[in-house]
Amino acid sequence: MSLLGIHSFIYRLKNDSAIRSAFQRRDKDAFGGFDLTDDEKAALRSGDVATLYRLGVHPLLLAPYSRYAGLARSKYQATLAPLKGLRQLHS
Repeated sequence: MSLLGIHSFIYRLKNDSAIRSAFQRRDKDAFGGFDLTDDEKAALRSGDVATLYRLGVHPLLLAPYSRYAGLARSKYQATLAPLKGLRQLHS
């Protein structure tokens, strides 16, 4: 697992219009230069916020990612609701 790779990708997705555009086009090159496994890329491509949450993605990154992945807020919340309390977050 490369949690740092996922966090780095989402951070860049928020701040780099070229990566954001490639991601929204579902271009496989959007993940170039990031240390991600095939499963992590698949979860990111498909908007699988439940898997990303289970992998340890911080909610402050997961929420904006979900918007770029095209998930409605209600779908995002409904997907994560059953996972509430699964992880203990630390600051």
